[in-house]
Amino acid sequence: MNLRYLALTLLCILIGTSAIWAQVSGRLSGTVTDPTGQVIVAAEVTVTNAGTSEQRLVQSNEAG
Repeated sequence: MNLRYLALTLLCILIGTSAIWAQVSGRLSGTVTDPTGQVIVAAEVTVTNAGTSEQRLVQSNEAG
């Protein structure tokens, strides 16, 4: 009986950990352009997490 309890506990921990990891990772992509459609190199882009107010500042590359 204790082995079943241990296995169930470990399974719950593994499932819970994978759900937490899914919440803290992500990917954002796009192209920064001016009103004429030309890409803007080295544009500063700030991304803000609405839930935590954490911000990340990045610059666009040569592809915008």
